[in-house]
Amino acid sequence: MGLPRASSLAALTHFNGLAHRFQLVHEHQGVRWINDSKATNVGSTEAALNGLQVKGTLWLLMGR
Repeated sequence: MGLPRASSLAALTHFNGLAHRFQLVHEHQGVRWINDSKATNVGSTEAALNGLQVKGTLWLLMGR
């Protein structure tokens, strides 16, 4: 892309991600609540789940 590596890395260091895309909402006693409401199709949901390193139970909750 022709961008300097140092400034690109600096920008990525400050990037917090996009709203509603695998966004950590809360964590308490080892339980994490994650908002991934932008995962509106099977492919994006599958990609998000494949990125998890889950130990224990995984709950997948959906709404309408």
